[in-house]
Amino acid sequence: MSWTSKKQATYLFGTIAFLVLVIGIPTFFTLYKAPSCSDGIQNATENGIDCGGSCERVCSFQAAEPIVYWEQEFQVAPGVYTAVALVENPNDTYEAVSVPYVFRLRDNRNVLVEERKGNVYLPPHAIVPIFETGIQTKERIPTITDFDWLASPDWVHSSFVKPDVVVIDRQMNGVDSAPRLIAHVRNNTLDTFLKIPVVAILYDDKDNAIHASKTVIERLLGTSDEEIVFTWPQPFPRAVARIDIIPLFSFVQ
Repeated sequence: MSWTSKKQATYLFGTIAFLVLVIGIPTFFTLYKAPSCSDGIQNATENGIDCGGSCERVCSFQAAEPIVYWEQEFQVAPGVYTAVALVENPNDTYEAVSVPYVFRLRDNRNVLVEERKGNVYLPPHAIVPIFETGIQTKERIPTITDFDWLASPDWVHSSFVKPDVVVIDRQMNGVDSAPRLIAHVRNNTLDTFLKIPVVAILYDDKDNAIHASKTVIERLLGTSDEEIVFTWPQPFPRAVARIDIIPLFSFVQ
């Protein structure tokens, strides 16, 4: 290579290097965005758009849908009803923090009487009674209750572990006038829990739900027992054969 050619090559290389250093590298770092779980595209280890892989959010096709076992209305007093749906999250390690739902109560002509919306936390591998009370229907009598999800659960990986808290006894009295259920909840952990909702569901001898009620334990100290009481203002339509009492825990206690 002649001296002139070497000089031209050196000049060209220097120019390219200058452009790379001054324009190319700053432009790259300005425009480059590292893959993330919220960038709206599938990248890195994701199994879908912003889900799966290293993302906290679980892709919808990786999780099983919640199971709705039954939904039903219960008359508390004339014109006042409670609606309950018993659902299960079958996923062992996935939770959904706030899943919107709706109860629709209809009369015997399938006309809407009242509806009630809410949100529920679905902990991993748990049965959850969804409970709405104080539903006013005035003179109208609901005979059909529909329960629907208003959006698909947004599943995320969960480290939630249900505390070792159990119901140790149940005693029902006053079934012919104003039924009263007394039970005790035992906290086998050292932790103190606040404002724990507890739902009681009563079943007949054919395992059909005949009524339900809800109370709240304001403060459950570690290694202690707490009495809880459920009351109803009028007798049940059928005899009680089985009682389920379910304390509800969430990731925020």
